[in-house]
Amino acid sequence: MQAQIPLIETKGQQTNFGPNFWNAKRALDELLKRQSLPVSTGTAALQLGCQVAFQRGTAVAVPDFTMVATLHAVVAAGCKPIIVPCDPDSGMVNLKTLQELAKWGGIQGAVVVSPFGATFDHTAYEALGIRLVYDLAGAFPMAPSTKWPVAYSCHATKNISTREGGFVTFATCREFEEARKLSCFSLDETRTATTIHAGNHKMDEARCQDLFCAVKYGMEGIHARIRNKRRLARFYASSNATPLVGLLDGFPSLCVMKVPDAQRLQDFGEMKGVTFKRYYHPLLSDMAFREKIEVIAAPSPDLRRFIAFPSDATDEQALRVVEVVKEAFA
Repeated sequence: MQAQIPLIETKGQQTNFGPNFWNAKRALDELLKRQSLPVSTGTAALQLGCQVAFQRGTAVAVPDFTMVATLHAVVAAGCKPIIVPCDPDSGMVNLKTLQELAKWGGIQGAVVVSPFGATFDHTAYEALGIRLVYDLAGAFPMAPSTKWPVAYSCHATKNISTREGGFVTFATCREFEEARKLSCFSLDETRTATTIHAGNHKMDEARCQDLFCAVKYGMEGIHARIRNKRRLARFYASSNATPLVGLLDGFPSLCVMKVPDAQRLQDFGEMKGVTFKRYYHPLLSDMAFREKIEVIAAPSPDLRRFIAFPSDATDEQALRVVEVVKEAFA
C-alpha cells in the first residue's frame, strides 16, 4: 500500500480505475478470453451482468437453490424474479421448467447458477432462446463459451479471493464499458437506457493488486486447491455421503455432500468438534421480500440434505470427518 500513497494523493485513483485495476483486467482478459470488470463484490458483479443483459421489468428465472444474494442482484437490476425449482441431485435449475416457461413467455431471461462450482452443460441453456446471465460464484476458473455475461465472486471462501470482491466478464468491449460506467455512478446519456440504477461498485486498487497477483502468479495454487477439494469429496463419499453431481469434475469452492439428514449431521458434528455447515439453503427458506417474486413450485425437500464438509482438511482431519459421519448415521 505504501506504493499507492503518491497515486492516491496526486490523482485520487485509490478506487477510480487506477493502474492496478487495468492490470487486473488485462490479466483476467488474457486468461478467460473475455472483457473483464473487477468490482466490489460478487453480488455487484451479478447485478451489473443483469443490468447489461436484461431490460428493467424483465421476468428472470432464478433457481431456488442458491444464496439470497443472487435474488438481491436480480431485484437491484430492476427485474422480476421468477423462482424456479432445481434438480435434487445436481442443484441446477430444472431445464424442462425453463423450456416450458420460455415457450409461453413466462420468462424472458434466466440466471444460471453453478452450485458450489459444479460443472454443467451450458449449451442446453443457450438453446432456450432467452437472455442469460451465468452466476459462477466460486467456480473460477470455469469459463463457458457464451455471448452472455458471466459473474464470479472473490469472497474469502472462493477459489480466487481478494477477501471480498468479484468480477464480471463480457463478450464485447461495448458491454464492458456499459457495465464499467454503471459501476461508478454513471448517469450520462450513454449509460444503459434500460435501468435507473448506477452505484459505487468499484474494486479498490489494493484488491485489484491482489486479484492481479492471484491471476498472474497464483493459478498453480488455485488449481492445486481445486484438485484437493475433489480428492476430499471422493474420500468423504466413503461414508454415508454423496457428492453433488458435477462437483468431482468441476471447480469446487466447497465439498458439498448429500447426507441422510443434514441437520442431524451438523448437530452431531458440533458435539464431536467437527464443523459441518449448511452453507446454502433453498432460497425460500430465508426470504425478505416475497412481494417482489413469483414462485413456480416449492423447493425439493432433497435439497435440504446437502451440507458443506471441511474443504481444506489434512488427511488425518478428513479421516476424522468420515468417522464422525459414519457414527452419526450408524
